[in-house]
Amino acid sequence: MSERLKIVGLFLIAAVTILVMTSVIGTWALQVWAPPLEPTLYLATALFALFVVMSGVWFIVTRQELASGEGSGGLSAEERAFERLIGLTATVLLGIFALAAVASWNLDAVRAQFVPSRATHVQVERALKDRSPVVRLKACEEVFQRGWVFRSKNALIASLDPEPAMAVKCLQTAEERGWKGVEAIANAVNDGWTAALMRSDGEDTARTCQLAPWSPVISTLAGQSAEPRLLHCALGAASDEVRMCCASSLVSQGKLLDRLGAPDSFQRSAVDSVFPALVEHSFRPLSLTSGAQKVAQTLGTDEEAVRQWVVDLGCGVLEPTTAQPRILGGFMPLVEAASCGLDAKAQSAYAAPVAWARLCEHVAEDTSNQPVQQKVCAAIHSARQMEAVEVATMRVHEAIRAPFLQQDAAFIQSGLTAAAELGEMLDPAEADRRVEFGNRNAARTLRLTSQSDPTCRQVSYAPGGITQRHHISIQTTTQCKRVRNDMTV
Repeated sequence: MSERLKIVGLFLIAAVTILVMTSVIGTWALQVWAPPLEPTLYLATALFALFVVMSGVWFIVTRQELASGEGSGGLSAEERAFERLIGLTATVLLGIFALAAVASWNLDAVRAQFVPSRATHVQVERALKDRSPVVRLKACEEVFQRGWVFRSKNALIASLDPEPAMAVKCLQTAEERGWKGVEAIANAVNDGWTAALMRSDGEDTARTCQLAPWSPVISTLAGQSAEPRLLHCALGAASDEVRMCCASSLVSQGKLLDRLGAPDSFQRSAVDSVFPALVEHSFRPLSLTSGAQKVAQTLGTDEEAVRQWVVDLGCGVLEPTTAQPRILGGFMPLVEAASCGLDAKAQSAYAAPVAWARLCEHVAEDTSNQPVQQKVCAAIHSARQMEAVEVATMRVHEAIRAPFLQQDAAFIQSGLTAAAELGEMLDPAEADRRVEFGNRNAARTLRLTSQSDPTCRQVSYAPGGITQRHHISIQTTTQCKRVRNDMTV
């Protein structure tokens, strides 16, 4: 009887050891949010060591008893060996049960259940890095529910980035339940997706393409418009495959112009990044690569309505007094078109915003059914004709005025010389009185400056050798503009 109690005692010690090892490893797995397989491997290693020790003891004792031919407690050696084997087998079965319990940590549903029930902030942040989208979704919802959004912002964004479906579901749930921080996180995730789409080129292209269809949803959650981002991706992403994904996503819900809306409602900050490529895709499709041509066909950018929209977009953001190199550079293919017939010198004149501001006015006023490119060329030729007429008119006027200006200059020269001589003969008081009288009656011009025409030249006169004593102010009005010319004599 005492021998059996020893066997039972050994079994209980082994069972307690197994339970302690299972509890320690399970607690550790929860605290550090261990990778799914690690707790199972650690417990399996510990159980193997325990079973090796117990099997060794059973083998040594049983061998000794079989060699002597007598068992302890009045039982034969075979009977005693069988009892010990039963105890060893029960211990192994208990170990297998404990191993199965710990191995359940490898199941996504089990790990997900521990997130809302017992997880601390540290554990939730570690759960955000779990390999399973199910677990990360639970952790994401827990972060929003407990108000840890900005405390765990970086970990949350890193968790949502690679799983668009999970990210959208978490953010939609948070928005429906009124949890704070949805727009800020959605905005950051949207920026990350856009950057990934733009730079993706290589093995990760297929995975990155999965982001494009979700862009409208995440943009709505972020309070933004998805169309400028998708258009930028379709026109400028590094990979042809990604550009096609973005183009297809953009027109999947309707035609391009229906998605983009009116030119004046398009996101202003996105115009600089898309306008040059838009002009190329619309007006120069044959100069594009084969991949870009497929994108242009998908978007339908070579349609006249789209071309008109593109020109209206550029004209709408153009400021005559502000340098906008990307907008002006985007317009240049229209000027360089063979149908306009401009040489390089004439084309360079349209690198200035003021020139395009005038052309935009002409194009906007043209209500004909001509192609947009022809409207632009017609506006260019009309503007060049008007400039030529204005220059010729001003030159004729200058030629007519030249003799009169020479007479005026001679007349004023003699008057100033006389004034200087008079100032030397008269006492100061009398000289001042006469100078004031001359100021009130002077009506000659020394300078012509145009108010609107840059070809109106300046004519100035600076007499020399006059004593700098009195001040004569001569003021008059010409057809260029009213000016004031002060001279000291």
